[in-house]
Amino acid sequence: HSGTILSLKFRGTTLVTGSLDGTVAVWDMTSPTDTQLKRVIQDGSWSVYSVELDHNYIYGADYGDIKVWDLFTLGLTHTLRGHSGFINCLQSRGDILVSGSSDKTVRIWDVESEGCLRVLQ
Repeated sequence: HSGTILSLKFRGTTLVTGSLDGTVAVWDMTSPTDTQLKRVIQDGSWSVYSVELDHNYIYGADYGDIKVWDLFTLGLTHTLRGHSGFINCLQSRGDILVSGSSDKTVRIWDVESEGCLRVLQ
């Protein structure tokens, strides 16, 4: 990264970091002393305020949008849109992703159908 790291998530042997420079770095961390950079993802000029990782996807969030990348190919699969502020936190469980934003809402998403199931205020 060339900017401040704003978020990170670690699961299994994969470490994902998000940065103010608009990049998501994906690391293979077999052990603390054996860590290799797999790829740096740059998709536009947005800053990555929050990242999340599950068994199928990597999520990166900025102002209003959540980008969804395939964990294995690292290709962008889709974008979840709906927030009207910076997305500060993400949490996943199964096919459900929950996001919290400076727009004072929490959104519950179905990742597979790419839709927002509910907005909490």
